[in-house]
Amino acid sequence: MKFSTVSIAALATVAATASATLTINEPWAQTTWTAGGNGSVTWNSTVEEVGKLCEIHLLTGEAIAATFVANLTSNGNLVPCNYTRVNFNHLPDYAAGDYFVRLGQNGGAMDLYTYSGYFKYVGNGTVAVETPSTNVTVATDPIAPTDATVPIDDTDVTADAVAQPVAPVDSAFSTI
Repeated sequence: MKFSTVSIAALATVAATASATLTINEPWAQTTWTAGGNGSVTWNSTVEEVGKLCEIHLLTGEAIAATFVANLTSNGNLVPCNYTRVNFNHLPDYAAGDYFVRLGQNGGAMDLYTYSGYFKYVGNGTVAVETPSTNVTVATDPIAPTDATVPIDDTDVTADAVAQPVAPVDSAFSTI
């Protein structure tokens, strides 16, 4: 999949500035997710995120008019926004290509979501994108970042990225 220099620059700008309180550290260009394998999303958050629940979406396509692929935190698997990592197990078999994720507060304004850079997804495309497949617009006027973004918590979450994940386990390293 080819992307123009303008769309990659637009995504990088949005990724770096879309959220004043959340910053994605991984995945980025050197990352590869493989269908059936595992994928991680790591981020920093600020004190403002304590007590809030976040969702993580997988997207593909041009940065300014991305195609929604999946809500990786669906089925009641929202992640506390002040956690710093979620590991997705058993990644679905989406088509190979360049993808990116967005992270934000569940029910929050889309222009406050933060975006990763493009990363490689290796798959055969036997799983279609979630229904309804809709195009989403990435924030075009993001909020300027602050220097207050610091890690709050080293708590990890592991989520099953299939349609029927199991219930969370109460521990420092949760399994969903």
